[in-house]
Amino acid sequence: MSTAKLDQLEAELDSLPLEEQWSVFERLGRRLRSTSSGESASFALQMAEMASDPDIQREIREIDAEFAHTLRDGLRGPE
Repeated sequence: MSTAKLDQLEAELDSLPLEEQWSVFERLGRRLRSTSSGESASFALQMAEMASDPDIQREIREIDAEFAHTLRDGLRGPE
């Protein structure tokens, strides 16, 4: 969004009574939280689908097998 548009929006908000300004901010906050939680839910769903994908599971097993020799180095990984 351009600076001119932001300045115009800010001027319009300033012209509103304080109670209406709070109402606008509350509505924007609800919209942002709704959008954010929807994206989080979508991401979680995508991760769950990916984790149950047989091809992904096979790839993870192959990676684990490829790096299995590193377990003998005596260092502990994240638990």
